[in-house]
Amino acid sequence: AFVFDVSTQSRYSGVFSYTRTYKTQDGETKTETVRKNVSGELSKLYKNLTIEANSHLEQHDLNTIEPFDYTNAVEFKEDFMNGYMLEYQDKPFDDCFKTAENFIKSDIKRCLLKKHGCDNIISLNLEVNYPERKYNYVLLPVYFVNYFDEKKNKNHKILVNGQTGKVGSLPVNGWKIFFLVFGICAIITALILSIVLL
Repeated sequence: AFVFDVSTQSRYSGVFSYTRTYKTQDGETKTETVRKNVSGELSKLYKNLTIEANSHLEQHDLNTIEPFDYTNAVEFKEDFMNGYMLEYQDKPFDDCFKTAENFIKSDIKRCLLKKHGCDNIISLNLEVNYPERKYNYVLLPVYFVNYFDEKKNKNHKILVNGQTGKVGSLPVNGWKIFFLVFGICAIITALILSIVLL
């Protein structure tokens, strides 16, 4: 994956709206949509924005098992991959940064709605500049667990954060799968500990 540290400076103008509830002189409760003209600037820093760079894993799947801790990241060595499978980058860098940009712009819109106390965007002109942009190419520990549901004749792919143990999205009968994944992680942990302690 690519991990981005990005500073943003945004200029914006547009029309937002919010819903106001009030009582009439007759005691009747009514609601109305109020429009609000907005404009201004917003600066925001994004750190450790993790964007998947391999087509075998979708961005929304990766999001379900975040966060990863990068404070103790080390330089890659081939020895790390003993007994594991390595997936390389096969998405162009520009496509990955475009995904990061889409996330940033969506987040800025949420921030602007909150800043102006509004619920909806009617129109918005948004210009986002990136004064500083850094990135690292990282190898993330992710376990893939495949579960076949015989009743529904459907295969489910469950992801586990190999650093924190966080389990990704589960299907409806997710508790059965959760215990399956938990058991697998416990076995993997036991194997790792036995190797380390030998």
